Amino acid sequence: MTIDGMLIDSNEAQGPDADNGGGGVFNNGGTLNIINGTVVSNNLATGTSGSGGGLLSTDGDVTITDTSFDANAANRAGGAIEIIDGNLLFDLSEMINNDVNGTAGTPAPGNGGGLHLTGNASLIEITNSMILNNAAAREGGGLWNQSGSLMTVETTTIDGNISLGTAADDGGAGIFNNGGMLEVMASTLSNNDAQAGGNGGGIHNTTSGEVTVMVSTISNNMASSGNGGGIFNNGASFDINAATIAQNDASGTGGGIEATTSVSLINTIVALNTASSGTDVSGTFASNDYNLVGTDDLNVFPEQANDLEEADPVVGPLQDNGGATFTHELLLGSPAYNAGNPADVFVDQRGESVFDGIRDIGAFEAQDILLSIDGVAEVGSDIVVYPNPTQGQSIVRIPNTFGENITITIVELSSGKIVQQLDAYNGTYPIDLFGLANGVYILNIVSDENVASRKLIMAR
Repeated sequence: MTIDGMLIDSNEAQGPDADNGGGGVFNNGGTLNIINGTVVSNNLATGTSGSGGGLLSTDGDVTITDTSFDANAANRAGGAIEIIDGNLLFDLSEMINNDVNGTAGTPAPGNGGGLHLTGNASLIEITNSMILNNAAAREGGGLWNQSGSLMTVETTTIDGNISLGTAADDGGAGIFNNGGMLEVMASTLSNNDAQAGGNGGGIHNTTSGEVTVMVSTISNNMASSGNGGGIFNNGASFDINAATIAQNDASGTGGGIEATTSVSLINTIVALNTASSGTDVSGTFASNDYNLVGTDDLNVFPEQANDLEEADPVVGPLQDNGGATFTHELLLGSPAYNAGNPADVFVDQRGESVFDGIRDIGAFEAQDILLSIDGVAEVGSDIVVYPNPTQGQSIVRIPNTFGENITITIVELSSGKIVQQLDAYNGTYPIDLFGLANGVYILNIVSDENVASRKLIMAR
């Protein structure tokens, strides 16, 4: 069956069993194509264990392209889509504002606000898509993967989803991986929130789950009453290569990563996260080298020869820096520049090739020389620093057009460490540098509207 450019809206399936539902579409073992601007919206699976508010497919093959699933709901699982023992290709499409959190009745249990899998041996591909603002009463606000299934997420944004389970084994507001195989590539998980006691704002991996994350960004996620703001791992394996895990928050431990079972890292930034302890990392880790870890207050990260610890990655905000998904750009003076594994030459999250011979740490590969002392292209041409070189005090002249709420962060170029952080103002602002050693420093100047960088040389 092919559904082409249709509106499927405000329908209801009332069957009480777990394999009942599909308020908008029910596929019983067939081949189903949903294409060309179809909208599946406001459909409900209201049975006691009704599943798949928008679509329920059992033992079938489903291809969804250029389609929106919006504001559908179910009681048991799969606010937008429930797949039972079948396959799904979800491309150039979106799941937005779907839920298993009471809209259809009473959640039972309420897993997979966007997508949920039941059974074994499903193959799920989610590419070039948006999973936004979905909600689950228990687990997997955005996506929920099952044991025995392979879920691949590529070039996709998973943002603003919530999970409301109260137990430690609940959570996974972005993705909950219940013992399956999960591969995340060139994607961004952001602003997801595991509330009410669940763990893992971005990803929760449990039981025998195997997860690989590559050239992806996990940012601004929260475990607002639990652990693992970005990632919570209690599964069989969790391997991360060339990711940026930044600005996540946990009320408990592991602002970036809580690793109850081991997480392995290479070419990865874990920094600028917050938590009551284990600011960036908590638990058990294996380093395959070439990582940047901002804060290891619990002393759990096994630093290798080319790892950088206690370093500021010097990155910009999460934003559109080109490519299909948001990233954190490396700014002038970032110690992550040219600090990755020289043997790794794969493209970054945006599809950009390795620049200047050696890859950078993290998901973003800079396409300009960031650490050159001579002839460096400094950002923000209307800001002046003088004298430069200096023997101890300089003036930063900041125009009124730069914006308000200005901060100046001074980073030692050789180590990447922050040596001073100041609140500044427009006009001429003096900075005292007498306590600093001779060398080259980067001034990162940030307002509520602009970002600028300046090189400063201390020479007594």
